[in-house]
Amino acid sequence: MNWLWIKKSCVRNLEWACSGLLVLVAAALITTSPVRAQTDLPEKSQADLQIELDLDKYRNSPMGAAFPFEKLFETPGGSPLEMGNADFSKLKSVRIAVELPEDVGSVMAAGMNNGALPMEFRVELDMGDAQATADAKEYFDGMSEGSDEVGGKEYLRMPNSPPNMGVVFPGGNLVVFGTDAYLGRIGQNVVSEQTSKLWASLPATPLRIAGDLSGSETLFRELDQMMGAMAPPEMQDVLAVLPGVASLLVQADANSAELLAITLNARTDGDMEEVGGLLEMLKMAIQSGTEEESANAPEGAENAVALMKEIAGGIEITSSGTQSKLTVAAPDNFVQRLKTDVEPMVRKAAEKAMHMNDLMQVVLAMHNYESAFRRFPQGPDSKGVNLSWRVKILPFLEEQVLYNRIDMEQDWDSEANKFLADAMPKIYGGGGRESLIAAVTLDKQPAEFRDLTDGTSNTIAFVRLNKPIPWAANRDLTIDEVIAMFDSMDGKGEVLVALYDGSVQVLPANVDRDKLRAMLTPDGGEVIDW
Repeated sequence: MNWLWIKKSCVRNLEWACSGLLVLVAAALITTSPVRAQTDLPEKSQADLQIELDLDKYRNSPMGAAFPFEKLFETPGGSPLEMGNADFSKLKSVRIAVELPEDVGSVMAAGMNNGALPMEFRVELDMGDAQATADAKEYFDGMSEGSDEVGGKEYLRMPNSPPNMGVVFPGGNLVVFGTDAYLGRIGQNVVSEQTSKLWASLPATPLRIAGDLSGSETLFRELDQMMGAMAPPEMQDVLAVLPGVASLLVQADANSAELLAITLNARTDGDMEEVGGLLEMLKMAIQSGTEEESANAPEGAENAVALMKEIAGGIEITSSGTQSKLTVAAPDNFVQRLKTDVEPMVRKAAEKAMHMNDLMQVVLAMHNYESAFRRFPQGPDSKGVNLSWRVKILPFLEEQVLYNRIDMEQDWDSEANKFLADAMPKIYGGGGRESLIAAVTLDKQPAEFRDLTDGTSNTIAFVRLNKPIPWAANRDLTIDEVIAMFDSMDGKGEVLVALYDGSVQVLPANVDRDKLRAMLTPDGGEVIDW
């Protein structure tokens, strides 16, 4: 299954769906504190937004099962993405309150003069875990260039940030950053009465957004004038319409009959046609994007394609007065089809992406080894010691501790190195004692990059195997053995290969054998037609 297609399809359609919201949302997500009386709310004329991403709700939804949130915080190799040592895998919620600036000029002036932001915002991360919170504090402490005490709270100040921005740790598992005015009101509602009313009208879905944009007309007109000509065509249309939008509501829930609902209110009756047209543009973009991605779908994605088309076909737009609403209906048996048709495909594709990243990291380590020693690690050792290139590049794979334990004067299966059998890094095959990554061995092994006269982008350095080999042994595959591996697949499936230039390619099992042999030789003079 082609992970790149899945990722591209999901991201492409998400981009289309969000393009009309991009300028509106800016950087957002907020507190769920109760709506207070108008007398308790701040007086403001500027537009504001609040959004919440409830990750516990998402995790318990069918979408969360098919597309685990934790995967968004992983590197391509499957390791957790961390802020210092802080693990985001248990993040419970993300909330942001944003007050948009009145105009573009004030933002530009603040930037040029290193002044305070002419807007307010607050981002709250509930880390969900005391250790992750402590690790995040250690990270910000290490980055900060000092701190202030404001209202009994320590405000950490980050390098090169506006003077009215800081990071605080108010207790529990919260990490909060934003402008001083909003940081001083943690636990309180900071948005306008109208945005609070809009928020109260939304059900508690995993994703919800509410925004009163009635004070943003000047800002959006200036954005249209400044950026309209430079923006992509679809964004030009969006920027032109935004000045006519008075309010925004968004809700998304994979457990609901409505997967997504976007509601826009126009400022005046005269703006209604253009605002409704903005949702029509979104609908057309999603549907055309779905058709394009469906046409490029890999073999085996038929059920996923059918589901995508049903979702795109279930988009409806309704209008009443100055309000237009786009809804995306859940197809029949949506939850079950996610589990049976999409989830296994996504997991398989994620595994393939991890394997591709492993190969890429191995090639990068080989590049760094060659840069350090002016020779490739592949090939026989000049001392006649039976130790693999996989051992030699360990320091370049962040495995210096393991490398230091190895007796480089002894064979891989000697008494001194027998521990290696159980010490293989996951990058070579996902666990166990044997590697699924092998180099291509030649009668005349290239010693350095200048020996690759066919070009680094035309020569295969490593292949991912379908049968493992001892990882620490100086054992790899000859050209004939690589071709035999392809032959054994009876034309079905595919093989991942890494080229000397650092790229990773997917070769079908039925690839032309002459082309394959040409790619396995570094100096045959063949021209490779990709």
